[in-house]
Amino acid sequence: MGKLRLQLLRDLAVHKWQFGAATLVVALGVALFGGAYSSYQNLKASYAYSYQRLAMADYWLLVDEAPERAVSEIGALPGVAAAEGRIVREVPLHIPGSAGVLARVISVPQERPASAIDLVLVEGSFFSGPQAREVLLERKFANFQGFRPGDTIHFKKGNERIPFKVVGVVISPEYIWVTKSAAEMFPSPRAFGVVFLPQERAEAFFGSQGRYNEILVRLEPGADREVLLAQMGQVLRSYHIARLSQRDTAEVGESRRDAIRGYRVGEAVALKDQPSNKMLEMDLESFHQLSLMFPVMFLAAAAMAIYTVLSRLIQGQRPQIGLMVAMGYSRGQILGHYLGFALVVGLLGVAVGTGGGILLGIYIGDMYSGFVNIPLRDFQVRGDILAVGAGAGLGVSLLAGLVPAWAAAGLRPAVAMRPSAPALGRRPPVEALFPFLARLSYTWKIPLRNIFRNPRRSFYTAAGVAVGLALILSSASFFDAFHSAIDLEFNGIRQYDAQLSFAQLDSALVSRKVASYPGVSSSQPLLQLPYRVLSEGKSKTTLILGLPEMGSPYRLFTPEGKAIAPSPEGILLTRVLQEELGVKVGDTVSLQPVAGVVGATRMPVVGIVEQPVGGMAFLPLRSVQDLMRQPGVATGLMLELEGHEGDAGLRQRLYDLPQTAAINFMTEQRRFLDDLLALMWGFIGVMLAFGAALAAAIVFNTIMVNTTERRREIATLRTIGLSQGRIFLMATIENLLLGLAGIALGLPLGYVMAVNFMKAYQGDLMSISVVLLPRTFILAAAGILLVLLLSQIPALRLIQRLDLAAEVKDWNS
Repeated sequence: MGKLRLQLLRDLAVHKWQFGAATLVVALGVALFGGAYSSYQNLKASYAYSYQRLAMADYWLLVDEAPERAVSEIGALPGVAAAEGRIVREVPLHIPGSAGVLARVISVPQERPASAIDLVLVEGSFFSGPQAREVLLERKFANFQGFRPGDTIHFKKGNERIPFKVVGVVISPEYIWVTKSAAEMFPSPRAFGVVFLPQERAEAFFGSQGRYNEILVRLEPGADREVLLAQMGQVLRSYHIARLSQRDTAEVGESRRDAIRGYRVGEAVALKDQPSNKMLEMDLESFHQLSLMFPVMFLAAAAMAIYTVLSRLIQGQRPQIGLMVAMGYSRGQILGHYLGFALVVGLLGVAVGTGGGILLGIYIGDMYSGFVNIPLRDFQVRGDILAVGAGAGLGVSLLAGLVPAWAAAGLRPAVAMRPSAPALGRRPPVEALFPFLARLSYTWKIPLRNIFRNPRRSFYTAAGVAVGLALILSSASFFDAFHSAIDLEFNGIRQYDAQLSFAQLDSALVSRKVASYPGVSSSQPLLQLPYRVLSEGKSKTTLILGLPEMGSPYRLFTPEGKAIAPSPEGILLTRVLQEELGVKVGDTVSLQPVAGVVGATRMPVVGIVEQPVGGMAFLPLRSVQDLMRQPGVATGLMLELEGHEGDAGLRQRLYDLPQTAAINFMTEQRRFLDDLLALMWGFIGVMLAFGAALAAAIVFNTIMVNTTERRREIATLRTIGLSQGRIFLMATIENLLLGLAGIALGLPLGYVMAVNFMKAYQGDLMSISVVLLPRTFILAAAGILLVLLLSQIPALRLIQRLDLAAEVKDWNS
């Protein structure tokens, strides 16, 4: 073994704690990248694999009614792989003990597999016959409601309750993420579920033999989508459907002309706009950004740690370097020697991190797939990603070590072997500003002067604390932001206890009847309708919510927190919708109904409101009724109840109303959203744990390096009579002062990092503002100070074991 290699091993042994901490930081970064990015790729591949194997549609053609012949003609178009007509209707379910459930009933062909959108059977069996009174239930709904094959559910049809036997539980690629609409992305399975019926039974139940209101279309690979959309529209025109729009690019004037002529219109929803797929894409994109941003941050911290340790090690070994040069070692040999430290740290960190990345990837994948309905999994160890992570970890380590190693290789013997000039013993500027500091005891004065005597060393310490604190804050910001968003939604915006949904448009006067029920404090009607909002070629399908102008329990707030009410002068848009459309207050937008052509208009934007989830628009109730030319109608009621959930008798009485389709209690909805966020809490919990570990490693490394390079100074203080306890106290005071300086730097840095991380969760479905509560700042600062104090323990033990005679000798000897 060469002498330089032996010296490398000895130095690593002497400084094992510092290099061990740097190794841990590299390992954390590599593990986080390998685990998180592998999970992202596995999820993306699983969705694509499920869509391919289960014949996911490329387009959903939404019409009021189309005959079977139209479906056949669309299926025969060149470039169309398959077309399938189906009936999709929403029907109230009667479930004993439940406050009412609205079921989306979807017809499916008896033959398996289907030509478009197949189902994965999880439990039970498929239908026994085309006319069987049997249903298949979507898995999340079945699990939540406790249904199993052999149970019975009842459809409400007028005053009838029609029984159907549950024969199977399935997963559909169309409902991997169960959504109700583009504007209602998080329906609770307590109030909404997906049910599948045999095609012939659905036609008989709805009286729609041979007629469908949805056509699923799957295209051949490479098919020209624009040409096929035009051809499908031409087919539908022969069946009196005047226009087939895609996210509706038609102008309001054209819609009005259609209405005057009595024309019917349809809509083509592409896979990219299908609500469940869109939610998955948004979730994946957020996951993608976080899986890159966090590891980059960790590896940057690793570079800082390696640079700090190695540069200060070289500073302490200047005489040895000068001696090596004088003995004939080349610049390349010295460069290689000190790069060897970075290489060892990088290799060890990569080895530990790669193994940790595999385990982390398995953990995240199992956690995610257990929460989301992934029909078919394509999970595997991604060797290419692990290799990239390993290369990044090793590359960062070598780059961080290159600068100090290059500096060491360039030292001339005479300069290197000469001791560095001691720092001048001037009064620090802070004593000039605050004269009372000069009267402090030496226990405080020496630590204070030490800080200003070596500003670079002090900056490294404060910067290490700042980075550690910022890592903790940026991770914790997710908890604060999402909890605050849920609190705004349920304690600020929704000031009512339950929302009663009608099975169809009905009279708003029902609210007066319900308001008289014992246990009901208030009952207000609302009218929500699916609409498209357009501006300068941009379009968004959403809900327009009609609210009472005065006394509405649905409160609206501007982004500045000011209360605002719907106005007949114009429309209110959520910030999400406003940003997607690129409009501002005073601009005019086009409004077009998703169903039919009545109600198209243009309207100015009179205000922007804050809402965490979904992009909706708001008008006074009467304005929406006038749009639809149906005065006095509503789609539901907002109820304020005594006791928030009402008693069982009141629930049953509300459910027994002929108009009732479902009742959604806000307390239950909030619990559901908390459960929905459990997956994110798990992932962010991992990030927070990694951030805390990284912060501890950085702070520990900084304190240990500080103590190691000041061994002679500390030994001198011991020799002139200062006790160990006094030196321990002085070191603690110095570290705490630097820790407080680091906290002052870390708080704004953590907030900036939190802002950038939160951008990963912004989209056209979600608007989560950055929130860091005061308690989070306090807990993070207290935590980082605790880490700092604990990190002193090995350093103080090092002070305790110093050989005073050896340390106080001149370093050139």
